[in-house]
Amino acid sequence: MPKRRRWPFCSVRGSVPVAAPKPMTGRLLAGGAGLDVAAALLSLRDQVIPPTAGTTEPAPDCPVDLVTSAREVGVRHALVVAAAGVASTRWPS
Repeated sequence: MPKRRRWPFCSVRGSVPVAAPKPMTGRLLAGGAGLDVAAALLSLRDQVIPPTAGTTEPAPDCPVDLVTSAREVGVRHALVVAAAGVASTRWPS
């Protein structure tokens, strides 16, 4: 049986809202990181966290507060995770 990975931010688990704008636009390849930054900046400006489209209820063992509908909250910080090369459609053999 594989060892279960431990959530690295146990003290904040479930208290940090997580949103993913990509399901609303699809894969933009090189434009994906720019979209993520724009969504974060708009969220800070408008004080609204955008929803993660296509998800009505996260998995029961999901350790994060997944935003499934837009939330008007006091947004002070935003973290954008944009990994280079992840959006590649061609994997090396």
